[in-house]
This record gives sequence, structure tokens and C-alpha cells, in this order.
Amino acid sequence: MNIVLAWLRRLAWVLLAGTSTIQAADLDWLYDVEFSVADQSEAERLDALREGLETVLIRITGLRELPDSHVIDAAFNDLDAYQMQFRYEQEPTSDDGDYRTRLIINYDENAVQALIRDAGLPVWSAQRPHVLFLISIVDGGRRTVLNEIHESEVQNVIRATASRRGVDYSQPLMDFTDRTILREGAIAFGFVSSIAPLRHRVRADLVVVVRVDPLILKQHRVWLTIHDATGQRIQVFDDGDLARTTAEVVHRTADYLARRYAVTGGEATALHLAVTGISDIVEYKAVLDYLSKWEFIDRVLLSSVIRDRFEFELRTASTWNQLAIYFDEDGVLTPHSVVSESEGQIPEYEWHSPK
Repeated sequence: MNIVLAWLRRLAWVLLAGTSTIQAADLDWLYDVEFSVADQSEAERLDALREGLETVLIRITGLRELPDSHVIDAAFNDLDAYQMQFRYEQEPTSDDGDYRTRLIINYDENAVQALIRDAGLPVWSAQRPHVLFLISIVDGGRRTVLNEIHESEVQNVIRATASRRGVDYSQPLMDFTDRTILREGAIAFGFVSSIAPLRHRVRADLVVVVRVDPLILKQHRVWLTIHDATGQRIQVFDDGDLARTTAEVVHRTADYLARRYAVTGGEATALHLAVTGISDIVEYKAVLDYLSKWEFIDRVLLSSVIRDRFEFELRTASTWNQLAIYFDEDGVLTPHSVVSESEGQIPEYEWHSPK
């Protein structure tokens, strides 16, 4: 057994040699930002680089605004250290031959993650839930549900705010199927009967239902309900500006997700995890890859092997409660029992190969 353990440890180091890089993520656009610029001057590029780095940091940390930090200030004075590449594209704006210039910037994931660690900021993994927004507003005296093809200032605000916060979302198509699901009166009763079929149709992880009432005394009353696997949460707030109101809807959704998923910045410590159900070397590698993909896990080490029980040491700033949320929702690691290292026991999970 000692020989087997030594061999597995050596194999683990080989497989983990490249895990200092960021793993492939579901949302591959979090580190990419684009801007319309007046020209290709250095001044325009530096302004865009500064704004782009701020956007990327907000997406990855889950924060609405960046805190005051000398580490962050130093990063904004060394912008080239964080951009991986940039390019300009010309895009026609009319049939008259007019063009606008777009600057597309790709930021270095490793450099950004190192900056976040140095600044002690939280990390919200790029493995993010998909949100379905069901937003009803009064437009031209008639209540309507915002849909995927609806073009308006309000929709532009939603898109821009979701992009800045790193929220992956969709809205109903309002085609025949959606109109059938969203029957008359569904809005008035909070889409209660419509949530499940619409959620299934777009494969959403949670549904955000929003009813924006028309102005009364210069204020919109907003009823916002977040539906997920754990239940529903209702918020009510007022705002006098419709564009600002819809931006706040996205912000509050992102705030909720970040509170649930972001790992608070801090010094990495060792968490121990036991995994059973690993039947061969392919599954062993799959477990390593799975544990290493999370941006907030800095290192994965194999501690011991006893028959089919593999014990790992995870270097991470995460707590077990935070890790358990990801494990529970992914379903590839299921707990044998609900235990905590604080109780003197090592949490034990069973591995189920992803389909």
C-alpha cells in the first residue's frame, strides 16, 4: 500500500503541475471587455484599460464597487501587467459608410486572480448559475413582460449592468409557447404557475420575478422575488427612475448570488476531504481536475489512501459551508454524512462521474 500511495502522490504532482493556471469556466467572457472608442490613441486605450480592469475585478469579486486599497491603486498604475491582449475592430453604424471603433481587451486570468488574492478580496467562481428574469413593466399604459428581442433603454441598462456584474441571464422569448405559459393574470399573481415550466424551458438555476408598478408620487414600487432551490426571497423597494430601477434589479440579484457563492478573501488554510467511489486512475484524475477547477482552491494534495478512501488536503480561503454549496449543487460529490472538521471529523463524500 505504501508503494501505491507513493505512486499516486507522484502522479498527483504531475497532474497538478499545471493547476496554477485558471481552469476552464462556464462563463468564458468574464475576463473580456469591449468598448466603443473615439480613436486608437494611447490615451483612449489607457482609459479603456482602467475601466476594463475595474469591470473584471467587480465581476470576479461579486462586489458592487471596489474598496479603497493600495494594492488595487497600484494595479491601476500598472495596467499592462493585467491585459493579455487587445485589438481594434471597425463596425459599420449605417449604410452611409460610417464606422465606429471597438476596442476589445482580454485580461490575464492568472494575473487578475493573483491581484484579488493580494488585495484580500472575495472570489466568485466563474461556474455561475443561470438566471431567468421575468420583469413586467408598464409601457404605454399597458403592462408587458420584457423579452429577449425587446429593444429599449431599459433593456440596454439590464444588459450593461448584467455584463458589469457578471450575471448570466436570459429572458422569455414571448413566443407562442411562452405566451401559453404566461396566461392572463400570471403577472398579477407573481407568475406562480409559470415559474417552473419557464425555468425548465431555459434551464435556469433560479428565477427572478419583478413587477414594476407605474409612477405614484414620482416613485416606482418594485416587487422583486428570487426563486431558487432553497425557496423564495421577497424584496420591495421604490425608485423614481425606471432605468435606475431595472439596474437595481440586476444589482440586487448579483448581490444575492455573490453573498451565496463568493468565497471571502483571506489567508488560505488547509481543509481535509475524504472521497470514496474512485474506481480507477481515470476517475482519480477526474476528481483532481474537479477540485482544482475552483479558483478559490489554490492547491490539491493527496494525503492518504486506505482501500477505496482517498483523503485530500485543500489549500483554500474557503470554509466548508461555502464548499458544500458548490458540491451540493453540482451533485458530483455527495456527502455520506453532514460533518465538519471543527467537530474533529473529516467530511466524507462519494464521487459520481459527471455524465
